[in-house]
Amino acid sequence: MSALTVKNLSVVYQTRKELVKALTGVSFEIEKGSALGLWGHSGCGKSTIIKSILALPMDEPGWVEGEASFEGKPIAPDVNNYVDLSNRDVIRKNAVGFYRNHRKLVAPHLKQSFRTIFQEPIYSFEADRYIGLQIRQVFTHIANGDQSLASKLLDEFAISIEQLDLTLDYIDRRRNLQLSGGECQRIALAMSIVGTPKLLLADEPTTALDRKTREVANDMLIEKMRVAGMTMLVASHNRLELMRLVEKVIVLCKGVVVEKFTKEWLVDKPSDMFHPYTRKLWFAVDEKANILPGELQPTDSTFSSGCPFYSECSIAANDKSLKQLCQHSQPNFVSAGEGHEVACHLFNTTNNATDGV
Repeated sequence: MSALTVKNLSVVYQTRKELVKALTGVSFEIEKGSALGLWGHSGCGKSTIIKSILALPMDEPGWVEGEASFEGKPIAPDVNNYVDLSNRDVIRKNAVGFYRNHRKLVAPHLKQSFRTIFQEPIYSFEADRYIGLQIRQVFTHIANGDQSLASKLLDEFAISIEQLDLTLDYIDRRRNLQLSGGECQRIALAMSIVGTPKLLLADEPTTALDRKTREVANDMLIEKMRVAGMTMLVASHNRLELMRLVEKVIVLCKGVVVEKFTKEWLVDKPSDMFHPYTRKLWFAVDEKANILPGELQPTDSTFSSGCPFYSECSIAANDKSLKQLCQHSQPNFVSAGEGHEVACHLFNTTNNATDGV
């Protein structure tokens, strides 16, 4: 049974000069109790997917299309009903009624059902209030005002945070800016698994953690999935982390899904069995630091048609006809082995050649 379903998710941001495609037609499903990984460089759309599921980009100048449902029910209101396109070049948002409907649909999920870990969790806490007070208020909200349940959640949190080498006494009377990024990351992670969450949306959940703490954190997430049947969507740069946490991976390049595979393909498959973009991701990883070097940043913020990676693909650059095909014709997904699909003309040149330029 599919727990989380995302269909044709597209996001456009409006800058001063142009409309930028952040996501284009992203679709996937996650089975109950399993995990899906989002893999790609910074700026490829991983965080935007997580925010879009909760309709959070609504506050940004831009446009959100598509559907996101949990256990067959829509998660957020249709933002298309609250956007005015009277001027073709300008997106105007009409927020009347949107936030009321947003609270009506999303808020119940954010109590018992959903947990989120956003990037830079230091900014997820209010700067002028003690961390301990904010944590207690969150658990009271999750418990729907039941103080006995809120107390049990706090006790569970205290145990989890100790496993991550922090204590409730240490963080209780501190503010976010008095803690390091790694300490705030551990707090956010421990909070995310308290109680019985059905779905965890985790954006770089172990960033800023040392190797030992990262291993403990991953063990805690795996245990929560095993015991509570939690479903998880994980955005990560870290291939080794994805190998541990998820069953399936989708690869994003400039907001477009270019490859899908099961985690077995992350182990020992030869590089020429992957999309050229995925090969670059794979071999650019520093295995000691588990980070993605800065030179993998995209050179273009968006693209118009074809493969999103064509301008940086060394294989296409050395083949004029292939480059024209990659630039102007969007490749279809084809099977590249059991549990592996790839959208690349290298894998389906014969079938796509007739699509032409």
